[in-house]
Amino acid sequence: MIMTIKGQNDEFFTTKEAAIYLHVAEDTVRTYCKRNLLQPYGKIGTSLLFTRAECDRYNREKRGPGKPPKNS
Repeated sequence: MIMTIKGQNDEFFTTKEAAIYLHVAEDTVRTYCKRNLLQPYGKIGTSLLFTRAECDRYNREKRGPGKPPKNS
């Protein structure tokens, strides 16, 4: 969903949307937050909000440069 918060125009994900985007379970997203691996932008009610940029940053760091190809 596209939202404007405090003058920022960015794409924000709920916990459920972030889980889908990251290909993990919602509980895993919450665990990442508790371990400070993923930083929520803020909270609306009981729902955490994440920016697309933060999800992309986590994806880059999590995936790293990739595995080297196997020698045949």
